[in-house]
Amino acid sequence: YRLLTTAAQATQSLGAERVNPLSTKVEELIEKHWAEAGYGVDAIAAEIGIHRSTLSRRFSAATGSTLIAHLNAVRLQHAMGMLGDAGITVAEVAERCGFKDVTYFCRVFKQQLGVTPSQFRRRR
Repeated sequence: YRLLTTAAQATQSLGAERVNPLSTKVEELIEKHWAEAGYGVDAIAAEIGIHRSTLSRRFSAATGSTLIAHLNAVRLQHAMGMLGDAGITVAEVAERCGFKDVTYFCRVFKQQLGVTPSQFRRRR
């Protein structure tokens, strides 16, 4: 839940007067491609047409969050919803949310939410 709170605060801190066109474009791309495995900083940078380092630096400056952390937050939000369906395995949830590796998915999930996906599922 900490991850979602942090992501929400970062988004809110961008108030209308501080909206950055780059971060807005990144948000749109993430919303469109979050479920695609392999979609990350390199793919976003290529679509926008700037170097990955420049993109990462500008996104962090605008939002206070790293680009990969934001992408993972979006993916985890969707994963939490999917974990409510007992007919879908944790591995399937990971795959549907764009994580290539279920182990990495479980590690990120636990780091950000404090529980494993299976524990989260049991608590729902």
